[in-house]
Amino acid sequence: MLFRSPELAEDTCSRCAAGKYSTVQGADSSAACVNCVAGTYADATASTTCALCVSGKYSTLEGAASMDTCVNCASGKYSRVAGADSVGACTACAKGKYSQEEAASSDATCTTCGVGTYSSQSGASVCSQCPASNSTQACAACAAGKFLPVVGATSVSECIYCPLGSTTSPTASCVTCGRSTFS
Repeated sequence: MLFRSPELAEDTCSRCAAGKYSTVQGADSSAACVNCVAGTYADATASTTCALCVSGKYSTLEGAASMDTCVNCASGKYSRVAGADSVGACTACAKGKYSQEEAASSDATCTTCGVGTYSSQSGASVCSQCPASNSTQACAACAAGKFLPVVGATSVSECIYCPLGSTTSPTASCVTCGRSTFS
């Protein structure tokens, strides 16, 4: 927005600076120019509105003059909120899930940990490997002769027996008994 500055010639109007906006028509001082609130920015002079940081990002800065002030939610977190003004708007992926994507705008980026992996804390950016023959998440060991065939398991109650003629391998899967062996 433009305002008439008393210090300048009568026919000259000044622009509100980037990071500020005004909706006042015929303003006579820079006091009509207001800082953009946190979570928004105005990257041009003479703005009449401030743009929102996109979902997946936030900004704590008032008077921001660039979208570069909008900070990505960290990997393992997401935000559906446009114009977020704090890191608190970034929600952690649930336990048993992870996300490597920064600036995620949906929980759809939170992926269930695969077989043999877990995340015991929310907000994980990677899943940890379970030791051999263990279930995911708590990584409690499956009993001898059992394995965990499911993704995103949460307890050893989901362990099942290997079929007859097979046993568990060091990688926590079932393998067929070799020649001259049985189970």
